[in-house]
Amino acid sequence: MNYKRNMLILIILATILMSLVACSQTVNNENSNSNVNDSVQSGTNSESSDINTLAVATKLLSEDELFSNRDKEQDANLTGATKYEVVDNTDINITKEGVYVISGTASNVTINVEAGDEEKVQLVLDNLNISNEDKECIHVESADKVFVTTNSQSNLVYSANDTENATGAIFSRDDIVFNGNGALTIDSSYNGIVGKDDVKITGG
Repeated sequence: MNYKRNMLILIILATILMSLVACSQTVNNENSNSNVNDSVQSGTNSESSDINTLAVATKLLSEDELFSNRDKEQDANLTGATKYEVVDNTDINITKEGVYVISGTASNVTINVEAGDEEKVQLVLDNLNISNEDKECIHVESADKVFVTTNSQSNLVYSANDTENATGAIFSRDDIVFNGNGALTIDSSYNGIVGKDDVKITGG
């Protein structure tokens, strides 16, 4: 009698356990379907967001948005300009805003610009020829913006011996603009122009 009663209890418990497992599976399936729907909806929203971002990113900027009036000027105003003629193994250090006309032929010369963060410097290359094996021919450490304006044929040759720290014939940490009515030829064993901020070319 006890044996039959125990068997009946086991059968009832097994039936209850199977019912609980079936209910758990149903709940899990519903949650899974809900997650799938959420993922699909999220993917749709993400895709829509990406499309909107792409539309903004590919908006064409106008010329006035890209360039200032001074960027587009090809003739430098030389009134009050400072003039330098390069000398072998002698750097030129420019520390304040202004227009600087640089000419001559020399080797191992660097034109260093280290002006204030709100100061604009214009380098007018007037038949300038520099070859440098030590450092950049033009190095801009700081300024609001530097203009490299060519009014004749000028040439920069860069072949740094320090290959680990080699950069380029022209290196600028701030905005740099190339303009002018002349031409600039760069012959470099490494980079020609290295810009860490905006690099714009409107002439030259």
